[in-house]
Amino acid sequence: MAFLFHFLVQLISLPLRILPYLYAKLRSLKKLDYLVIEISGNLSEAPPLGGILQYLRPRQLRFYEIVLYLYQIWQYLSTKEGRKHLGGILFVVKSPQIGWGRAYELRQILAKFNELLPCWAYLEKGDKISYYIASACDKVVMSPATHLECFPVTVEQLYLKTFLEKIGVKAQFLQIGRYKAAAEIFERDGPSSYNEAQWREIVGEIQIHFENALKQRNPSLEKSFFKKTSLLTSQKALELKLVDAALYEKELPEILFPHSKRLISLREALSLIEKKQRKLFLWYRPKKVALVVAEGPILESQESHPFAISLQDYQGLFKELSAMNLDALIFRCHSPGGSALASDILWQSLYSLKEDGFSAQDPYQRLPTQLGGPKSTPKKGRKEKALYVSLSDVAASGGYYISAFGGKIYASPLSLIGSIGVIAGKFNLAPMAKKLGVARHEIPHEREGGFYSFLRDFSLEQKKSLREHMEFLYELFLDRVSRGRGLAIEKVRHLAEGRLFSGSAGKKHELVDETKGLFDILHDIKKELNIKAGEQVHLEILPKLRPQLDMRSLFPLPWGNTLQIITYMRQTLFWYLNIDLL
Repeated sequence: MAFLFHFLVQLISLPLRILPYLYAKLRSLKKLDYLVIEISGNLSEAPPLGGILQYLRPRQLRFYEIVLYLYQIWQYLSTKEGRKHLGGILFVVKSPQIGWGRAYELRQILAKFNELLPCWAYLEKGDKISYYIASACDKVVMSPATHLECFPVTVEQLYLKTFLEKIGVKAQFLQIGRYKAAAEIFERDGPSSYNEAQWREIVGEIQIHFENALKQRNPSLEKSFFKKTSLLTSQKALELKLVDAALYEKELPEILFPHSKRLISLREALSLIEKKQRKLFLWYRPKKVALVVAEGPILESQESHPFAISLQDYQGLFKELSAMNLDALIFRCHSPGGSALASDILWQSLYSLKEDGFSAQDPYQRLPTQLGGPKSTPKKGRKEKALYVSLSDVAASGGYYISAFGGKIYASPLSLIGSIGVIAGKFNLAPMAKKLGVARHEIPHEREGGFYSFLRDFSLEQKKSLREHMEFLYELFLDRVSRGRGLAIEKVRHLAEGRLFSGSAGKKHELVDETKGLFDILHDIKKELNIKAGEQVHLEILPKLRPQLDMRSLFPLPWGNTLQIITYMRQTLFWYLNIDLL
């Protein structure tokens, strides 16, 4: 029935599509010489803005958009016809604001392009992440005046205990899990042995990947080179064969592409490829895929937030997905965690997608039910649909909670995942208030109240009550991961205690299925749905955010972001009054 309806629509609209089709074909006859792709700025994973806000604020490409566009170009270049129209690609890498997880994803993508045709990379600055990405190309060029960072990878953490004591603030936090270290910066002057151990392991793995990238450029580098704290000038980098030339960006076209008549931007290339592949008549219904993106702290808020995962934006969305007649769904998560309540609600909403036929695991049949929860069974007549989860730089604590709902999980080897634990507490501002002359009076004063007060400590009874509630939520967290991943709860307990893992370690412990990125998910979906080369796919990015139009929305970046950060800092004070998974 759906095919017949699609056929009739195509037939009726045929006369209206003839002229646009001919125009597109004529435009696509222009030859593509060289493609220039810039990778720079804050490559957010936040959902796109809808409504009037998309026109009021400066438009910055999201990270997942770059991956989608590069995949489309790579597909075209994988054909003989595509390689005839492109002589090479220049990737201009200008210190993108991303972590090592996404850097690995981009490096793998550049390596795939480098297998098809000549690729160059230009470094405006020689920071470690930029060079790590660029090193996948056949040739690397850097600016003459810049330097290359080749010192060891480190993580710097600040500890505020002494500072808070000096200004009259006392931190009071409880944690479930030896590795759950989010509150250590407020309560200690240095890391616990468990926190230091987990970070040493993660940093060590990142260092190995960075060293391998350098050795790929120059296999003769000695071990002693990597132990030095060194900034390499462009001349020294040339001598060590870590770069191939030291040029200014304006000199590149004339030197790299002397016979080229024009250079094509990413958007221009996509437009020409679309015109080249346009069909006059579609004999099939294009496969429909939804990409649900989520970035930021997880909030219980009933307001829309462009840089956070809010119940307002997502809870209703998952109910609507079943009515969209999807063939596949990708859930992309970049979050350090947040509210336990919001995380569990979102987990349940995602888990219930299996009722619509998504091919998530259903471990309820072989694992005992301990704490209750939804039992999702696909409705009769529902076709099985592909379901993938893609973890970005960070999917820890609540971020991993909402991601472990039963789909096939992909993560970069350098993503930070796990942190299965619970933390809660508050700040006591009474010493500061006393210094400032602020008095406190509680009504009725004869009872022990003030559980959430900023002007008193937790009593022993309050601490006991809080810990009991935290232990219940910890067991709930273990249960949700156990169900979603199909693992015995005792195995999840062994992997928990708030411990962070890299993506590669997560795969070893079955918290992750594949150490791949979003690019690879797109390729796997194409195979699973049997989508042929050149076949159209309808991809929708969700949710379409429509936050309240206020003064913060009207400010251009960076002032708009600054005001958003101030808002979230204010909300953070209230997060610590509740049970959090951060």
